[in-house]
Amino acid sequence: LDVNTIGWEFLFKPEWSKLFTLQIWSDAAAQTLFSAGLAQCTFIKYGTNRKEGEQLLISTICVPVMNFLTSIYIALTLFAFVGYASKSTGVPIEDMPIQGMELTFVVYPNLLNTLPYPHFWSVLFF
Repeated sequence: LDVNTIGWEFLFKPEWSKLFTLQIWSDAAAQTLFSAGLAQCTFIKYGTNRKEGEQLLISTICVPVMNFLTSIYIALTLFAFVGYASKSTGVPIEDMPIQGMELTFVVYPNLLNTLPYPHFWSVLFF
């Protein structure tokens, strides 16, 4: 469990100096728009499939809450593995590839290889 906390501490320990940079706010806005699926018209799709007596407020709140919970679950899983990989390779977690294409095509496939039936999980992910 201590290797998980290495990744989780890195995930939840903020670097306050980066809070005042324009790049971090730009990245956060892009992630929010991407995650909410605004380009895929998620809310419009839900709105067209809404039944006559269904509560609109509950549906409107449910989508972002489920999005948030899913993002936290994925981050906890991924950063637990990054902490494990950091500990097992001896590479400091700050130097691990945890952003961009390297995350998708290096870290995540290695995570899938540690699971039972890695080919099955790889087909599901990719």
